[in-house]
Amino acid sequence: MPEARTRPPVVRPSRQGDASRLAAFFRDFWRESGPGALGFAGAKQESLEEIAAPEFLKRRLSSPVLMIVVAEDGPKIIGMATARKTTQRECEMVGIAVLKEKSGTGLDSRLARKTLELARKRGLSSVNARVGAADERAASFYRNAGFTESGKVSGTRRNSPMRVLEKRLA
Repeated sequence: MPEARTRPPVVRPSRQGDASRLAAFFRDFWRESGPGALGFAGAKQESLEEIAAPEFLKRRLSSPVLMIVVAEDGPKIIGMATARKTTQRECEMVGIAVLKEKSGTGLDSRLARKTLELARKRGLSSVNARVGAADERAASFYRNAGFTESGKVSGTRRNSPMRVLEKRLA
C-alpha cells in the first residue's frame, strides 16, 4: 500500500476563534521551553496562565496593533508569529515560536514571510526586529528573511543591548 502523504502545515493570519487553540499552544510551548524561552524570560506559571487564558487571547486577537500569524497542523496550532504596530507605517516582529516537533522544518521562515505579507497588505512600509547584540543565530535568521542591520540599538534584554534589523516593504 502506498505511503500516505501528509499535508504541510497551514500558515495563516489568526482568527478570533483561535483563542482556545492558541492557549493550548502556549501551554505546550511553555512545557517544552520553560521560563527561559524567548518571550517568557523570567515568567512564572501564574504569568503563563494569564497569557494563555482564552479571554486574554481573544482581546489580543482583536487588537488593532497586533498581527498574529499561526501555523496549524490539522486541528493543532504548532507555531505562531506576532508583530506589533509601532507607528502609522512601521511594526516590530515581537516573536516567532514553533513547537520542537516542527523545529528545523522551515516553519519559522514561513511564519515570518506570512507576517511580512500581512504587514504589507496593511499598508506598512517597514518591519523591525530586535535581537540581542551577541545573538548571531537570530540575526542570521532575520538577515535570511531580507532584513538588514540598521545600526540602531534599542533597549536591553537580560542586560545585553538589543540591535535592530529592518526590512523595507515598499
